[in-house]
Amino acid sequence: MHEIKLDFSTNKLQQRTSRVIFSDMLDALNQLKLEIKPIFFIDQSIASMCSNLKAHGQIVPIPGGESIKTLTNISMLYQKLIAHDYGRDALVVGVGGGAVLDAVGFVAATFQRGVRLGFIPTTLLAQVDASVGGKNGVNLGVAKNQIGTIWQPEFVICDQKFLNSLSNIEYVSGCAEMIKAGLIADQDYFNQLESSAAKVLARDYETLALMISRAVAIKAKVVQADETEESSRMLLNFGHTLGHAIEKVDCIPHGHAISIGMMAAAKLAKSKGCLSESDLERVKNILDIYRLPSDLKVLKKEYAELMLADKKRRGDKINLILLDEIGKARVEKFPIAIAEELIQCALA
Repeated sequence: MHEIKLDFSTNKLQQRTSRVIFSDMLDALNQLKLEIKPIFFIDQSIASMCSNLKAHGQIVPIPGGESIKTLTNISMLYQKLIAHDYGRDALVVGVGGGAVLDAVGFVAATFQRGVRLGFIPTTLLAQVDASVGGKNGVNLGVAKNQIGTIWQPEFVICDQKFLNSLSNIEYVSGCAEMIKAGLIADQDYFNQLESSAAKVLARDYETLALMISRAVAIKAKVVQADETEESSRMLLNFGHTLGHAIEKVDCIPHGHAISIGMMAAAKLAKSKGCLSESDLERVKNILDIYRLPSDLKVLKKEYAELMLADKKRRGDKINLILLDEIGKARVEKFPIAIAEELIQCALA
């Protein structure tokens, strides 16, 4: 069992330490010794893998994927809490991929002005990204995560057995967020992802445990320094401004869309004189190694429309993340016309 602790003791609203535990799910729950029985909101597609959670609390299967992230479905989760007689002392635990964790985190943050929260992420993407940092939210029409809060989980349990059940597409999608962590903040980690790619893709247990825990540690460091995204936390959005638009318009997995967004952002950085040609080639090569896409085949007007509705827009400016080199990134404001330039960078 391995554990990482995130210290949010300076958070005025919610002072706490968030524990990220790498362990068998039931072993971790037994070690936590929870004094109250939680309600587990579980992605219904994996409910059969989680039936043994009945001994620890109330199980409520819910829809998975982006379909859960609507105000109508969030209302349904509130009603489940009320129907099972949960109140201000509730402990809500989300079990599933990133969309489920987003929705359940939002419910915990807003039900009776905030109740306790835990996560059991069951996809690689959720383990390395969605479960850590406290961001949660729901979609508003076509706009992604337009309504949300920052509400930290008390614990996150990363059980690797869930990863063996993922399709190759789902699994590789999570690799994109690990690559992002190396690109923006840790060249040594990026180098490890290059040299260990075969083992990561083979889902080698020891290699994967190391790669996941390092990605979590990188994100934890960024989040602890800027929990409410005033400055440096924006770096975690690398590739996401365009990526979110591609994900929504083309209905492709999050990691695949972010991969295209990262390559476009790297090309933009190269065109602005920030990133070297050799580093740009390394970005392209690692995406190829991990079987992730790196460009768009068709231009669609909806990409720009959604980019301009993105949360990172501020008036007539939009924040983008530029790479100066692998492992070093910065936030820069651009006129909104940069959206079209970024899209052009994404075209094959």
